[in-house]
Amino acid sequence: MTGLTVALVLLVIFPGCNEISSRWFTGAGASQGYWLPLTVGLRLDPSVTEAALAYTDSCRQPRTLPFGDRLTEALKRDIGMVFEHVLADAQPLGSRVAAASDGVVEVVLGLKEVELFIHRQSTRSYPATVTLGATVSYFDTGGTLLSTRNLRTEARGNIDTEGQSCEVRGLAELANDAITRLAQGLNQHLGTSIKILQAAEAKQREGMPLVSGLQTGAGRGGAPPLVPPKRKPRRRAASTSIRFRSGSVGTSGGTLSESRSGSVPSAIPRCRSSNLPPTMPKSWRGISGR
Repeated sequence: MTGLTVALVLLVIFPGCNEISSRWFTGAGASQGYWLPLTVGLRLDPSVTEAALAYTDSCRQPRTLPFGDRLTEALKRDIGMVFEHVLADAQPLGSRVAAASDGVVEVVLGLKEVELFIHRQSTRSYPATVTLGATVSYFDTGGTLLSTRNLRTEARGNIDTEGQSCEVRGLAELANDAITRLAQGLNQHLGTSIKILQAAEAKQREGMPLVSGLQTGAGRGGAPPLVPPKRKPRRRAASTSIRFRSGSVGTSGGTLSESRSGSVPSAIPRCRSSNLPPTMPKSWRGISGR
């Protein structure tokens, strides 16, 4: 039983952790590598690539903090640890990129907000909370939705202001913390989804080489095909003929000799069986000079 099968069995026994449609993710350390044997395309909605946080600085002016590039980088890294191959910037289903893959992962960013209230311009610290929410979906090559999850996460900390400056320090680091937690949550969901694990297991079964008495081709990572050894050509034995010298064959007459010249003499004296010695083998008694 492979590790992929064991993970699938455990998720079937304890389905509660995978069937919740929306939940908070608080983060649990580094992202995990699943490396499922699938090739997927990654499609990020413009809400991800153009993401920004809106807040009010200490001068009571509206500000925005762009974080689309940072979120895109984190999603590509963490989702890339779920599958063996990830095709970035995947096109819509039905395109060449999507057709060459086993499925498409789509991420849409919804909730993005900052809880921050600065009373006045001064040098002090203020508590702040950054909350992010995203929807991740997995489609197979036919466009069927196999898995979807709405995930929310938040990061809490302090921001700093100084004197009469309008700058708010520490908000970018807080946003990065929330981005990391969100990417880890999507990584965990995709790597433990029952439907995705079933698709990976089916793909793994399809890629297994057939085993037979004689392996005629090498499978994925298998041994090279067996080739039977070439047979050496047999040497053709020289023909042997029996030649009689002139005279009748007898105990005191002509003699028998072998010739390995490869041909039979054109004229061989006839001999009668009555002239053969009594001790001559029976196989010689039918020899004539034809």
